[in-house]
Amino acid sequence: MRTVPGQDFDAERPRLRVHHRVQDGAVVVEAAGDVDMNTAADLEERLATALASDTPVVADLTGVTFLDSSGLSTLVRCHERGLRAGGSLRLVVATRAVSQPLRLTALDGLLDVYPTLEAALAA
Repeated sequence: MRTVPGQDFDAERPRLRVHHRVQDGAVVVEAAGDVDMNTAADLEERLATALASDTPVVADLTGVTFLDSSGLSTLVRCHERGLRAGGSLRLVVATRAVSQPLRLTALDGLLDVYPTLEAALAA
């Protein structure tokens, strides 16, 4: 369990909020909060549903404050699901909380990563 200095161990942890919308011909799945072993399934469910459509899917992770190995695995599984379905999963990564784990695991070379939503939508 991740702890923050000065935070009470029993304090309520930030929950992951996931919303989706259609924008510029793509399904945008926007996530905000922690993506960890307790919340990764929520993100994966939303991404999997979006990837079942015939439209490109953009995962906007600019609001993600923490990404652990569960979240990384979710992104890889959804990327592979998109490839099998003939679609694509594009990630919007603009914070160190997400870019650092992707870079340290070299997944930034495997996954389609963009610095802004506009760039991901235009791809």
